[in-house]
Amino acid sequence: MAVVKVTDLAYVRVRSPDLNATGQFLSDFGLIEVKSTKTELRFRGLGPEPEILIAEAGDRGLAAIGFAVAAREELDRFAATVQAEVSEHDGLGGGWRVAAHDPDGNRIELVCGVAQADPLQVPGPLMNEGRDRLRRRGEVRRPQEGPSHVLRLGHIVLTTPRPEELARWYREMFGFLVSDVIYQGNKDNVLLSFNRLDRGEEYVDHHVFQTLAGPPGGIHHISFEVLDIDDLYVGNTHLSKRGYRHMWGIGRHKQGSQIFDYWIEPSGIMYEHWTDTDLLNADWTPGVEPVDATQGPWGPPPPPDFITQVG
Repeated sequence: MAVVKVTDLAYVRVRSPDLNATGQFLSDFGLIEVKSTKTELRFRGLGPEPEILIAEAGDRGLAAIGFAVAAREELDRFAATVQAEVSEHDGLGGGWRVAAHDPDGNRIELVCGVAQADPLQVPGPLMNEGRDRLRRRGEVRRPQEGPSHVLRLGHIVLTTPRPEELARWYREMFGFLVSDVIYQGNKDNVLLSFNRLDRGEEYVDHHVFQTLAGPPGGIHHISFEVLDIDDLYVGNTHLSKRGYRHMWGIGRHKQGSQIFDYWIEPSGIMYEHWTDTDLLNADWTPGVEPVDATQGPWGPPPPPDFITQVG
């Protein structure tokens, strides 16, 4: 039984040696700046979360991953397990926080009692497609040039020399469930572990947390949901015109089924736009596949430096 049940991925904190360049990229990526100081930038999406990405001045890398739990009692239980203290959370929504470190040294922050913000208006209209052709009536669709519309934070992928061991630690601590495992050679040689929230019968995203074979303490990528495939393409055009480095996409993943597009922020951290995902509940039986069976149904193959990318 897990120590606590995490209810969501709340936020990610990163460090950047050039906050101005990072902030401009994140705005062009579609995140909305809500607070700015000389040493810190805070961003939200269109959803009710008060902040989902925080950039801090410093050497490039991961500063912390924030996960939400439902009750203060869970914070107390986690604090007792890791021998840490519960303190007031300094995030925009307030609440309470416990900080600890995973076996690779990544800082983990569990929060609860965070006040939600008012969600921002989600643009329309809907797409008429397939057999459901009356979702938009008497109005035309004219997407405007500009950034994609980021709805929310979706998942984070960490690099580690021990993908299965690190993923198991997160499952035992936070109650994650395995969705898919990718291996090379024999099945014990795990390269990539996809893990989702456990909300019982409720359906959740295919994955919220992944581990990937690589150096310890690295971010492979941070992923955000956008409005739809049209919005994803609009963002691709905008980022291309701004001259940012494109890593991979547009395509559709096999594990998770997301339509994806990957970009490199100026300091070197990789960010993903995605739309559409498989939704699973606690009844799902994990998939186990070799690495050469992971190519999605359409889109270009990953470039050689995609797997080795570390932010």
